[in-house]
Amino acid sequence: MCGFAGIARREPRGVAPGILERMAAVLRHRGPDGLGLHADERVGLAHARLSVIDLAGGAQPMANGDGSLIVVYNGEIFNFPALKDELAGRGHVFRTRSDTEVLLHGYAEWDGEAMLDRLNGQFAFAIYDRRDGSLFLARDRFGILPLYHAERGGDLYFGSEVKALLASGELPRALDPAGVDEVFTFWAARPPRTPFQGIQALEPGCCARWRDGRLTLRRWYALDFESPSAERPDAIEQLDALMRSGVRQRLLADVPVGGYLSGGLDSSAVCALASRESGAELRTFSVAFADPRFDESAHQQGVAAAVRSRHAVQHIGPDDIVAPRTGARDQGGALGRRRRRAVLRLRPLQRNRGPAILSAAAGVAVSAALVRPPLPVSRAGNARGRVLAALLS
Repeated sequence: MCGFAGIARREPRGVAPGILERMAAVLRHRGPDGLGLHADERVGLAHARLSVIDLAGGAQPMANGDGSLIVVYNGEIFNFPALKDELAGRGHVFRTRSDTEVLLHGYAEWDGEAMLDRLNGQFAFAIYDRRDGSLFLARDRFGILPLYHAERGGDLYFGSEVKALLASGELPRALDPAGVDEVFTFWAARPPRTPFQGIQALEPGCCARWRDGRLTLRRWYALDFESPSAERPDAIEQLDALMRSGVRQRLLADVPVGGYLSGGLDSSAVCALASRESGAELRTFSVAFADPRFDESAHQQGVAAAVRSRHAVQHIGPDDIVAPRTGARDQGGALGRRRRRAVLRLRPLQRNRGPAILSAAAGVAVSAALVRPPLPVSRAGNARGRVLAALLS
């Protein structure tokens, strides 16, 4: 992952480089491979880069050929090779091999928002259009990558994490009681709300345009829930094809790719597919618990042996899980489940052996939906009451 932040001024009074440096510094854990800044009389942009594709040519902020568009971006556009070929056929000249540059040319060719429907990926980005002084923000369909924003006096502040906005020194540090309540009820505040007054999360599948001190929000994608129908006869084959395609697209990188391996169904399936689809040796990473009641090392080792991965294990104890400050600053306001704290302990191993990591975290919810019947409304209400009572006791 990368991290970015920025400020857009209603009046042309500039953004001091020192402010941008502070905002970028608190995002350095997201992008240890490089820091980049852009500042003019209207807009300041900062980017902390984790290099995955085009290590030499993909630095950000990145401008197009005539400097009229500048982008900062976090994520990956999985279909960027096809988009790049299409844009090149329309006369666009590319100077890098990065997916970042596709955003610039796509924005110019397809009139901004219209580009979003063509993107297959996980992303959050900001594009500064110097032709009219506007700023365009967008977040992927399901909100895989974060993007926060705040307004004050017509100025816009935005970034990958809340603390980047606060690092500007121009926003008040105050909690929103309703947002804090949602954190302790749902593990995280529900977008657009955050636990901080005046700071909002751009919702999944939404975009925003700022111009002359005014921010306009729009939803560009919404889930289409079809009416229940009989299961397709080729459902298993279709799922297999989609999973293979999804893993294959995520293996496109100029650095080693690894996978988190818990030993469960989802991570095992992802790592097995990655091992088949990749021409290089897969690197896998696991957490081993000292308490045998929670340890799944045997399952992890079995899968690692089956897929013939280069396996690394991080042993952790209770203190590594219960420490409340472990990774808290990196979670952007979410209370965070203990699983997240365990994953953070893998970072030292990951840095040395494979910066690009495949995760099956979302698959857990999908698999649970497939095998577990919905909870009746009456039981769901009773369960919620018991949870709230336990929290208040």
